[in-house]
Amino acid sequence: MHAIALDSKYGVPTVAIHTNVFEKAVESVTRMHGMPQARYTFVPQPVMGKTADQLRAYVDGKSPISGRPVMQEVIEGLTRPAEGDRVEEIEFERSTPRLADADTEENLHQLFLDSNWTDKLPIVLPTEKRVDEMLAHTSHKPNEVVGHMRSNQFRQYWEFTVEKVAVNAVMAGARPEYFPVILVLKAMLLRRYQRQMG
Repeated sequence: MHAIALDSKYGVPTVAIHTNVFEKAVESVTRMHGMPQARYTFVPQPVMGKTADQLRAYVDGKSPISGRPVMQEVIEGLTRPAEGDRVEEIEFERSTPRLADADTEENLHQLFLDSNWTDKLPIVLPTEKRVDEMLAHTSHKPNEVVGHMRSNQFRQYWEFTVEKVAVNAVMAGARPEYFPVILVLKAMLLRRYQRQMG
């Protein structure tokens, strides 16, 4: 989102215009970037294949999300006081239980989806047995910290352990004998990531 960079990095007031189908994504991204007060408005979907007059009607019309005139929201966003728009580091509660309660496979898959623990693609459930089989192929301790990372510059770092790498490997469907290579690759990617983040 270029508007986030302009607003947070350069202090330039911006109002991003999105199509209404991206409402949840916009709210999530601005919240994760520590900018819950980000200025944006919405126009209808689709925009592809529309004439200039049809697109102008979108801008002259009302937001399908708020029901307010789009241009009014743009003007208000550009002229409202900046107080409260400051980017803040967000802290997240990460003390989740190590194990989920026992349940049926169908219910556990639904729990992973409802909790946003996956990217919505099919997963292999990381049962204790499957994770132990993965860990059996390394001499590293399960609680050994592999590294620290964060998803973007506005969020705090969190640590991940050998066991967490094993959990992810299971979920991705990796074979246990591949785990030593996965662990090395993860450490290499982490070093590259840390260099990029500065």
